[in-house]
Amino acid sequence: MTIRTWESSYVAGTWVALAGAERWLLVDLSPDDSRVDECLRRLRDGSDAIAVLDVLAQGGLASVPAFALASRELGGYLRLIVRYPASAILDGIPHAVSAATWSDSIVESRVSNVVLTAPGEHRQGAQVTETSGVMGAAAITLVAQQAPRPADPTPPDDQGAGDLHPPESEVAPTPPVPADVPAGPTGPDYSVLFAGTMERDALLDRLATEAR
Repeated sequence: MTIRTWESSYVAGTWVALAGAERWLLVDLSPDDSRVDECLRRLRDGSDAIAVLDVLAQGGLASVPAFALASRELGGYLRLIVRYPASAILDGIPHAVSAATWSDSIVESRVSNVVLTAPGEHRQGAQVTETSGVMGAAAITLVAQQAPRPADPTPPDDQGAGDLHPPESEVAPTPPVPADVPAGPTGPDYSVLFAGTMERDALLDRLATEAR
């Protein structure tokens, strides 16, 4: 499986562009406005998109400047918050901004190119990559990248679950089969004592003769 990251670039202009690791803001503010530094701090410290809106609305709704904010959400999806007359273009198609305050939406997963733009400014200038976090810009372009998701570790074949064949060292040895025990010395055969009467009497007579 893959996850989406976003690579950013900028076109120089008169608005302020701010960048964090996973959030980008194009806003109609002067670079020396106190909200610029505070927005940048929140973009970089992992705060969510609402925390950035709180800064922009510090003086009430009437003081909120035009802006376009893109925020990478869980799973790599892009949340897009835009206040007119800022705008956004998704894969070359303008994104409608009709709300009186701002629009808030999730970019469809099939979209791979997002442009946040200021009104009336040339958006086709040279694209530059900026890492300082703050610059004068007319547009921010975000291009989706597919990054491989780390694979789950796979146990070695000889240690896999459900192995019904233990190693040879774990198999109990089979005890040796004892050799046949040799028969003891052979003595007189008295089995005839348990035979018929004539055989027994003959044996007793022979033994008596041998004893004399």
